Amino acid sequence: MAVILVIDDEKGICDILQISLEMVGHNVEIALNGKDGLALALKRPFDMVITDIFMPEQDGFETILHIKKTAPQVKIIAISGGGYFDPNNALKMAERLGAHYAFNKPFDLPNMIEKINSLLIEKQVSP
Repeated sequence: MAVILVIDDEKGICDILQISLEMVGHNVEIALNGKDGLALALKRPFDMVITDIFMPEQDGFETILHIKKTAPQVKIIAISGGGYFDPNNALKMAERLGAHYAFNKPFDLPNMIEKINSLLIEKQVSP
């Protein structure tokens, strides 16, 4: 299946996504902040990046912009609990910057996995 990078400063979120995605056949790597996630993304190709928006070191907005610039074929999903900000506005901004889908935390995991798989199937069918 696909190689997916999950970037989130909440280790529990990373663990849940890693276990769930590996159960459906994907290979998953995790990073606990945007800076480390971007370093991983630059080292090897990923089919998809799932990134939190508000993180230490480097936020998800910067991460999305850099990935879109250096690897435009990578599918991106943004997630956010919002922190002190309105998560809906942050997620709308993430979509404007290039995220294919955006989910509020806590998210509906089965729905998210369905969206992930649909994006990855779309990637395989695209020329």
